[in-house]
Amino acid sequence: MTPTALLDHARALCDDTRHDRAFWTTTAAILLTRQAMEAWLDEYWLVTAPEVCRVHSTRARFVLLQARVEPPVPARAYATWSRLSEACHHYSHDLPPSPEDVRTWIEEAAAFGTALRQATAPDRSS
Repeated sequence: MTPTALLDHARALCDDTRHDRAFWTTTAAILLTRQAMEAWLDEYWLVTAPEVCRVHSTRARFVLLQARVEPPVPARAYATWSRLSEACHHYSHDLPPSPEDVRTWIEEAAAFGTALRQATAPDRSS
């Protein structure tokens, strides 16, 4: 499944307003969004520097991205990915993220995907 399709599913889950499913749909949307970001990151490194794909730490791949992609894209993306990761490891004493938070993270993830696609697009100005 493509990262864009993952985000489409995450958006659909956020639109599910049934209260008896709220926790599960929000959690699933968070997981799908994080998965989309990681897929875009993998795609970027596969095209630009395949050796980075052997780095197992997603955090390290985000750090390496800072030297290649215009600010503030890497920092914003890493902050969003970190929030998603924290939300994936939700504890019973934590308040769950709101659907609005999740929608914001989905849009941040979409912007990240767009930025990475633009960064790997061939230069057509020549």
